Formats: sequence, C-alpha cells, structure tokens
Amino acid sequence: MQAYIIRRLLLACLTVAMVSTLIFAILRIAPGDVALMVYTQGDESIQEIDPVALQAIREQLGLDVPLFQQYTTWVTNMLMLDWGESYFHGGKVFDDWKRKLPITLQLAFMTITISTIIAIPIGIVMALRQDTWVDYLLRIISLGGISIPSFWFATMILVVGLYFFSWSPRLDYISFPENPIENIKMFILPAVTLGWVTSATKSRMMRSSMLEVLRQDYIRTAHAKGLRYYVVVVRHALKNALLPVITIIGISFALIAGGSVIIETIFQLPGIGRFLVEAMNQRDYNIVQALVAFFSVWIIFANLLVDLTYGVVDPRVRYD
Repeated sequence: MQAYIIRRLLLACLTVAMVSTLIFAILRIAPGDVALMVYTQGDESIQEIDPVALQAIREQLGLDVPLFQQYTTWVTNMLMLDWGESYFHGGKVFDDWKRKLPITLQLAFMTITISTIIAIPIGIVMALRQDTWVDYLLRIISLGGISIPSFWFATMILVVGLYFFSWSPRLDYISFPENPIENIKMFILPAVTLGWVTSATKSRMMRSSMLEVLRQDYIRTAHAKGLRYYVVVVRHALKNALLPVITIIGISFALIAGGSVIIETIFQLPGIGRFLVEAMNQRDYNIVQALVAFFSVWIIFANLLVDLTYGVVDPRVRYD
C-alpha cells in the first residue's frame, strides 16, 4: 500500500508540473498585454501610451525577465505558499484563496451529498423494478440530467424564479457561522443544480451495477437459503454494486471543480470558481496560475482517494 501511494503521489507531482507548465505557456501566448491592461485599468478610451510608464509596470510585475526565469520564480514561490499578488487589486493571492476556499468546498460537499442521496436509492429502485413504468420514468429523468447542461439548468432556475416569483440570488455573501439558515438558502439551489446533473450518471451506473450483481450465482444461492429479500439486497448485493458508483462519486467530486466555475458565477457565490473567471477576464497571471494548479491537485487527490477507497469497500482489492 505504501509503495502504491508513493508511486501515485510522484505521478501526481509530475501531472501538476505538466499542467502548470501548460497553463503558464498558454497565458503568455494568448493575445493581450497585462502591463497595458494595468496601465489603462480597463479604460479602452485611452489612446496615448507612455512607453516609460508601461515599461515600469512590466518591471514591477516581473514581466521584463525571460519566461524561464518567470516560471522558475513562480514555481518556487508556489511551493513556499507565496502565490504573489494580484496585478489589479494588489491583494495576496494566497489570502484570497484561503478566504474563498470554504465557499467552494461547501458547494462541493453539499452537491456530493445531495447527488448521492438522490442517485443511490433511485438506481436501486430502477434495478429492482426493471422494465416497469417506474424504471422507465426514472430513466427518463436520469437521461434529462445527463443531457441538460448545468449552466442552462441554472439559468432557467434564475429566469423562472425572477419571472414568476420575483426571486433572485443574494448579491452579498453570508457565512454559515453568521447566519446558518440564510447560508443554506444561498447554497441549496446551486447544490441542487449541480447535484441533479451529477446524480444522473451515478443513478444509471448504480442501476447497471445492481442488475449485474443480482444475476450472480451467490445471490441466487442466498435466495435459495431462504434469506429475506431485504437482507439479500442490502447485505449481499448492495456492497458489491457500490464499487463502480464509488468511482463515479470520486470523479464527480473532481469535476465539481469545473462546474463551480459556472455555477458560482451564475448564483453570485464568491468562491474560487468565480474568482478564477474574474482573474481570466483580467488576465491576472498570478491568480489564474495558482488556481489552475490548485484545481489540478484537487482532481488528482480525488482520483487517488477513490483508488484507496476500493481497498476499504472490497477486501479483494490489493495494492502490491
């Protein structure tokens, strides 16, 4: 187990290094000049540019040195948890990240909880009621969750809420310790939006896995021994059927990082996803590079956790 974890961690470090190099190169190749954007402060009406002032901004931001030196300096500072300062508002990137991280984590955990609570019972019911009207109805609902993009579903919630109920999301954020009820109200719709979309895949996987397990010989033997139907399903079938679903849950937790970018922007949640969108619009290199590296570690850690969970759920899984 230890050797396996070490190998995966080394591979994770290599993956993060490749991703950081790629995003560093893309940001530099993309059209636009950060120094010019800082100089004009987004005011496109400015026509006359002072080259001396523009060069001073480049030197201040460290953009006048070779790219390799910029990259090595950034990697070293990242490892030292010195993620630099924003080019536009001047705040520490690491401090902003710490302040916004709990918001994204709360959205992620609420989404995973809601989607799992929805998906597993629905998948079991579809398997136990195979080819009945209940199965067909739940499969149609699941297919809708897979087919409908989360951003479209979230937009429809806002449109319906505003048009019929004169409701719109709060523009100011309320933390959980400050007001738990209002905080949950802010997160419930974004979590349900992401949860319904991600639960569709889990429920269909649960159905397929459950049907496969229910056809196994040991399940028929359990029935032949006279065990109650509930005992056969819960104690014998469910545990083995959960293995593929655990993979989907882990992948969903990783992909929520991408979904939060859209959902946080639509529902005005000041999390890391929305922070990344704003930084990309301003071409704030320090913020974008740090957040992309963070999301890469998030996804890699989620996949590693899924692999390790296999050994807990299924004793047959061994890591040599």
